[in-house]
Amino acid sequence: MVSQKAALLARPRGLEDTDPRIAVLADMLAMRDAVPYSAHKHFAKMYFMELHDEYYLIHVARYRKHVKELIVAQHYLAVSIEQELRAGRRRVRTISARRFIIGVDHDTDALWINRIRFSPAVTNCCHNVTWRNGVRVYAVDDTWVKKDIFGYDHDITENTYTIEIPGGALAPLDVLGRIEPRSSSSATYRVQGDLIFRVSRFDPHDVLIQWARGEIDRYIRYLALDKIVAVLRDHGIGVTIATERDNYAALIPGGTNGSRWSEFARRNRERVIKILSTYFSVSADSGRTFAIARIRDGQIEAWIEIRSVAYFGNPAGDTVVIVRDASAAQIRSKLYEDLLTQFMELRPQDFTRHYGNHVLEFSRAIPVSLVYEPAVKPSSIGAGNAIHIGARHIRG
Repeated sequence: MVSQKAALLARPRGLEDTDPRIAVLADMLAMRDAVPYSAHKHFAKMYFMELHDEYYLIHVARYRKHVKELIVAQHYLAVSIEQELRAGRRRVRTISARRFIIGVDHDTDALWINRIRFSPAVTNCCHNVTWRNGVRVYAVDDTWVKKDIFGYDHDITENTYTIEIPGGALAPLDVLGRIEPRSSSSATYRVQGDLIFRVSRFDPHDVLIQWARGEIDRYIRYLALDKIVAVLRDHGIGVTIATERDNYAALIPGGTNGSRWSEFARRNRERVIKILSTYFSVSADSGRTFAIARIRDGQIEAWIEIRSVAYFGNPAGDTVVIVRDASAAQIRSKLYEDLLTQFMELRPQDFTRHYGNHVLEFSRAIPVSLVYEPAVKPSSIGAGNAIHIGARHIRG
């Protein structure tokens, strides 16, 4: 068992209710390699969950002399390990940085460990900050860890739990759909493992900003490609439409794999840029196998990449025009205005949803599932791209 005296000595001031195992482990890591590996191995085998003990020994205990920062809470310990390149006593640069979170499992009462991919911002949040053997030790509470590291506000451990609408009862929206600030109108709940629900009062502007922005950006790139295809076809060039994730491209066949491929590909790129300049204002910068160009007309400005290498599964030499980004202020404003009108027509409902092993009963909630056919449509490549918003997002 953990020594009660050692635990009391290790606890940061302001967190006297820290779990004894967390406190002792923080003390051991703060002492770096002054505590032998065998002591860490003995501790891990006694208090960590199966497999988690090996993970701790491999990724933390072996590198204990590189511990730079500890964040201690009642039931959590965040560990920052940084390996540095040094010339004598002078630090040159950090060559490796890893961060881990250790916590107490509520079901088994054993310790677990996971890696975190970011550096928690602990400035101005801590009860106290101390230095021990060159290690910064911060004292926080569990609430801070849950919110700033895990990204949720509340734990749901009961079999049945009622989630209230943040900010009190749902008030009618005014004409513009405005509600009180988000800080008091949303909350996040952890229900199982990494399954987290965010509950918020319905705000059409908020929904559009969060869920529709990416879809609208994608649709504007699609409209930009439509204009490019129209210009190329007007000059007698046959093209095929292709997609890769959210990127749209026009494939111009006719490649060659011969010894003069490089020169052939360069001429093809120059030909495409010359044709586009008959309609768009074009500024381009060419490389050996690609060109980057900015094209714009009265409505749309787009950044495109013109490649002449194997891409989208095509042979080397085929020319591919990829729309990387696009902007169109007037079109975007029109899309947002139409979407906002449709959102304002949504009405609260009572319904049930199943998530994993959980059954959620919603009262006066709005399931945000909307397929919007924009009035602004492409003219050359078909109108098969609608704007899909939040089929899995439910607002209270």
